Amino acid sequence: MKPVKKIYANKSDSCATIVHKVISSGLDEFVLYLPKNAAIAENPKNFKLLKREANTVGKKLIIESVDEDILRIAAACGFEVADGIFNRASKAPVMDIMPAKSKLESISENDSEENTDADEEILEPDSQEEEETDRKKGTEEDYPSSDDAKIRSDKRLFKRAGLTFAFSVIIIAVGYVSFFILPTAQISIERKKTDWSFSGTVIASTKETAISGNNLTIPAQIFTVSKNGVYSFPASGSEIVEKKAVGTITIWNAYSSESQPLVKNTRFVTPDGKVYRLTSAVTIPGAKISEGKVQASSIESEVIADAAGDSYNVGSIQKLRIPGFQGSPKYDGFYGEFKTGASGGFVGEMKVPTKDDIKAAKEDVTAKMDAAVKSSIVMTIPPEFKIIENAITYSVTKDGVVSDPDDKGEFSYGVMMEAKVPAYKEDDLVVLMTEKFKENNSESYDLISKELSYVSDLSADLPAGKISIPLDFKGIWARSFDANVFKAEIIGSSEKSLKSAIFAIPGVLSAKADLWPFWVTSVPKNPEKIEIEVN
Repeated sequence: MKPVKKIYANKSDSCATIVHKVISSGLDEFVLYLPKNAAIAENPKNFKLLKREANTVGKKLIIESVDEDILRIAAACGFEVADGIFNRASKAPVMDIMPAKSKLESISENDSEENTDADEEILEPDSQEEEETDRKKGTEEDYPSSDDAKIRSDKRLFKRAGLTFAFSVIIIAVGYVSFFILPTAQISIERKKTDWSFSGTVIASTKETAISGNNLTIPAQIFTVSKNGVYSFPASGSEIVEKKAVGTITIWNAYSSESQPLVKNTRFVTPDGKVYRLTSAVTIPGAKISEGKVQASSIESEVIADAAGDSYNVGSIQKLRIPGFQGSPKYDGFYGEFKTGASGGFVGEMKVPTKDDIKAAKEDVTAKMDAAVKSSIVMTIPPEFKIIENAITYSVTKDGVVSDPDDKGEFSYGVMMEAKVPAYKEDDLVVLMTEKFKENNSESYDLISKELSYVSDLSADLPAGKISIPLDFKGIWARSFDANVFKAEIIGSSEKSLKSAIFAIPGVLSAKADLWPFWVTSVPKNPEKIEIEVN
């Protein structure tokens, strides 16, 4: 569908101004947008004039506005209208009878007369034949037949039966709720308390795997936490140095399926005569023979230049010969390859770390690793373990200069630090105290509350794997009681049976039971309606 162009009128534009815009628009069909409370709407006759002039020059206008009054007037004058907010065509009708003070009254006196005639025609009375029909209907309704009386009687009986049924359902529902939904039982039980305390030393040992009340021992564990770090520092010293280039060489066996050992310092020579030696002995694996063809095998090893200087800093070299095999078939079957070359060769003055540089670097990295290890202890050791803070030992297991100064004159220093952390589970102490209590109390008891304190600082003997724990323990016990088991036993019991069951519980000091509502005389059969509180 081809889009229709839009012309906008100003709020203050007169009818003549808008007519001029329409005629001079150069468009045959377009949308004329009129703003809310536009001046043209002050007199509805303006729309009649606009419609007449548009028709005269062959223009098709669609009136668009957000003003409902403008849309109604425009529609009444024969314009197609569109809602300016929802972008949809308006369905505003041309009303047959307008309100007394409508703006449309002044559009056309003829329209009003025609509408009045139509109204009068609509209000004409019905014909005499219709009146007769209504009279007969009324007569029949005033005198019902005997069949109608019987129907009404049946309705009354049905209504009475329905009320009786509904009342019965209500009575049954009330009874069901009263005896199966409402009843609850609330039981509160107070148990006798037994106080018990312990004061002494318990040993936690890495050699123990179980809790022993007789030996007063519990298992212990020594955690090892380590961290390492490498940091760069500026070197303040300088000296004349001679350094040999080093690199990694790949040694190939394209000779036979037998392995070939090479001793330390075995020479490899580049095509231009530079010599590199193995820093350690190696054994080249045997080649693979497939369909009579040799598939070379290889091994990598470190080599060092035969002399110092940057001339031995080389890139990749495909083949380095082994002079020791010269004059034998192995000379062509065994060779070396520089895939990444050799580097580090140097002769001259360069930055070097002084003793003070190295000392300062060690202190700095050690402090950082100490903080890292302590942080790691908190994150690594499970929360159920009690850590013996004053027994933790820290040690530097490895440190030193990792690399010589680079092009910026900075060297690297590394430290590896380790911490030995003795720990035990406090829950094991509670279990041990419970075992000690039960030595003189053979019945089943529950620990209700406890207080555990340490008399002095804990100490540890790490080589022996032992932790000495001087403690004071105070506990309150009561006879064991399983509320769920008891609930299952009293379901449906009478008040008398419930009372007997409560005081049959071992170690009961007092109890209280409340059955609700007041007419309930037995424990509900629904366990969810029974609440048991144990103190």
